[in-house]
Amino acid sequence: MDLKDPLEYTEDELNQLSNEELKELRLKALDNEDKFHNEQWTKKILINALYGATGNKFFSLYNRDFASSITANGRIFIQQTANRIRERLQELCPWDKEYINYGDTDSTFFNTFLTTSNGPIQIGELYNSQNTKEVEYKPGKFFKEVKDLKALSVSKDFQLEYKPIKYVMKHTVKKRLFKIKCNGKEVVITNDHSIMVKRDNELIETKPFDIRKTDKLILVKALNEN
Repeated sequence: MDLKDPLEYTEDELNQLSNEELKELRLKALDNEDKFHNEQWTKKILINALYGATGNKFFSLYNRDFASSITANGRIFIQQTANRIRERLQELCPWDKEYINYGDTDSTFFNTFLTTSNGPIQIGELYNSQNTKEVEYKPGKFFKEVKDLKALSVSKDFQLEYKPIKYVMKHTVKKRLFKIKCNGKEVVITNDHSIMVKRDNELIETKPFDIRKTDKLILVKALNEN
């Protein structure tokens, strides 16, 4: 029989294939993997070049808003891709847990404090204190699984709540840095890191260079503090 594209099969259809057909389908999937990898790598290089050019003030078509929109759209594409993969895997093999535990991330510094259910801790110390296995998921980029620890977050209706921390990561960065100061507190972040602000009575994400004078930064304290 002529095999369809591997992504078009349902779980029931896969179960009806013979071992030989499954082997052939696997080879076809591997060919697709190579093709898609080369395609996405080429596009990534082109997009990164466009970002670098439009974000350079000496470039004739310099436009900071255009450069920032590239990173913003990249984040959206990553989220949409992760959601699609998650949905597809659940269709093929339903599971009561998340298939995707981490994705790409923006950067804060080693000494940035994180408010957790066990009290405040620097992100670097949190990473070093984990006894779980250190995994290099990309050259020079590492993560460790975090167990039984929650971080303080803000819901869309501005309610404080603790959410489980699944992973903590470390890597070096060579990006433009911003220092955000508010009410005696400060944090240093990369230019593509998102900041949560209250704008027009809504909780939104914005980049540090897109913060408006009328925005209200979200500062939180532990739920057991006054």
